[in-house]
Amino acid sequence: MDTTIGGLIDDALGARSWVSTGSAFKEKARKAAVLGLNEFALKCPELLVPRTVTAVLLPEVRSDSEDVNATLQATSDPWVMEFRNLTGGSLSPVTGWRPIVTGEWDGVLHLEIIDPASQKRRRQSLEWWHVLSGVPIATDHWYVSLDRPWRPGGLTDTLMPFRIYQPEVFFPVGVIGPYDIGRVFDDDHGLVGQVSAVDAIRDDLRDYNNEASGSPDSIWPGRRFDLPGIKTAPVISTPHVAGWIGPVEQGTFRFVATVVWGVTDDEWGDNPGGVREPVWESPPSPVSVAFSHAASPGVTLRITFTSPDELMNFADPLALRLGRTGRRVRLYVARDAIVAAATPNAYQRVDADGVFYLLTEVDAETTLPLGTFDWSGVDVPDYGRRLVRSPGYTAWHIYPMPDQRYEIDFPVAGLPTEFISDNDAVPIAADGAMVFYYYLLAHLAERDGTDLAASAAYRVQAANLLNELRSRPRSGTAVVKARGYKDNSRGGLKYKSALMTTG
Repeated sequence: MDTTIGGLIDDALGARSWVSTGSAFKEKARKAAVLGLNEFALKCPELLVPRTVTAVLLPEVRSDSEDVNATLQATSDPWVMEFRNLTGGSLSPVTGWRPIVTGEWDGVLHLEIIDPASQKRRRQSLEWWHVLSGVPIATDHWYVSLDRPWRPGGLTDTLMPFRIYQPEVFFPVGVIGPYDIGRVFDDDHGLVGQVSAVDAIRDDLRDYNNEASGSPDSIWPGRRFDLPGIKTAPVISTPHVAGWIGPVEQGTFRFVATVVWGVTDDEWGDNPGGVREPVWESPPSPVSVAFSHAASPGVTLRITFTSPDELMNFADPLALRLGRTGRRVRLYVARDAIVAAATPNAYQRVDADGVFYLLTEVDAETTLPLGTFDWSGVDVPDYGRRLVRSPGYTAWHIYPMPDQRYEIDFPVAGLPTEFISDNDAVPIAADGAMVFYYYLLAHLAERDGTDLAASAAYRVQAANLLNELRSRPRSGTAVVKARGYKDNSRGGLKYKSALMTTG
């Protein structure tokens, strides 16, 4: 059975005796396929093609630890805190503890700060950074911007103890979540199992001042998080009469922009093109007007986009928080046509497939002119990183809090949020193809004269097939190995013997 989206749609249209053609009709069938896949994922996620995602957990940082010995103080900007030593002086630029300012902490780590009135105040970080400033003596400064301003009247607060910690894990965009036991990559071969949110609350599996720490063994879903995106399409202009260099060949292009925040661990986060994957990415902006080099040969393209820093009021040039939202802008480009042999030594054997691929990632407050990117073909699109329309994220809580850096391998189920090419493969197991096929037929029937009776009949066939698949004996036998189970009740982990009878 052809499990590309084009093959499945053709088979389904034949079953419905549809003979319509054209781009509008094709788009309608493609949307039916997306809805069918989402329904498939909700009802039988175990039949999606699995992959493994490695979650990296970071240990807490306490201001009173021997290897830290630091404090926090407020600044003239209520959205910014500065790290100082125990006496209020600057941190050393070469020895001792200093925050990580390369992006891995942005948004991921939270802070507990004890103000001068001994009240503990919680904040999420936006961005961590370092500057060297001061006249006549140069002084190093380490800062963090906050998701909420500091307390009113507290801009002179100094010598405040703090705790930095990671309360949640987020999986990449498009990942539904872990569907099996996670494995800790360490000498103890630890396991991390899912518990329900209700059980986690009942058993008080929460982090409070790091009362319980060690190798995490439990994970459960928490809040939903959506990173707001850009609502205005990028604008394409040609400030330079000529200047296209390549090696990307001239052609017809369209652009979209997304907002990203945070960067994943450098051990696991690089795209094939070398740009680090973000922790969160927004849905894309509207698509720009297409630009064609056939009408304006050889020109450099200037892409102008909305600034997330200005949207969040972090663009005042006199404020310490200028540009420190942690947000960056990603530009994606789709090629609709190629102007052959227009640029010496440019790449000619490329697809004009209309698919959006990652072009670059920029900071809206550091590009010149502000909020622009000039493309002369030097930056090559990353054909290993397609645009994924973010449906939002689920925060997953962990327990206990990590006492060191951990890498945990989770089997997860993921799906694309859109199909572009007929050759796109549907990410389902081979024995689940017919189940998806009936869900596709159900959604096509709803668009075919609102044939609800046929739609219901197709869902019945899908359910029957799914029941047959789920009733098959596991691994060819009905024997389940007897094993112990773990009780994650408060006060320490308890192991009890349990005998699971054969099914």
